Amino acid sequence: MFTNTLLHVGCGQAGAGAAVSSSCGTSTGGDLSVTYGSAVVAGTEKKGPVSFAGLTVSKQSFGAASSASGFEGVDGIFGLGPVVLTSNTVSNADTVPTFLDNLRSQGSIVSATTV
Repeated sequence: MFTNTLLHVGCGQAGAGAAVSSSCGTSTGGDLSVTYGSAVVAGTEKKGPVSFAGLTVSKQSFGAASSASGFEGVDGIFGLGPVVLTSNTVSNADTVPTFLDNLRSQGSIVSATTV
């Protein structure tokens, strides 16, 4: 559980997964729709700098939610799972590289399972 953790999304700091201002990042033109069990979020995909635990990805994909339901008591979700879980979540991409995938691609970590 992340308690008092900050996630930097390039335009200020917010609590882990907190709502991201529509002025943050650059739009990719993709519409976002993600289901987490019985919860759902919809909005647009953006890319921008994201820092977490001292590591930064300069062009990380993230969602700017326009609607959400089923997230009572939660500001949002910062997913660290495998890229396969992003399948069919953004209209203009088959999958979306996760934060860990991007860290690995840029050489910041050896693998998504080994820092």
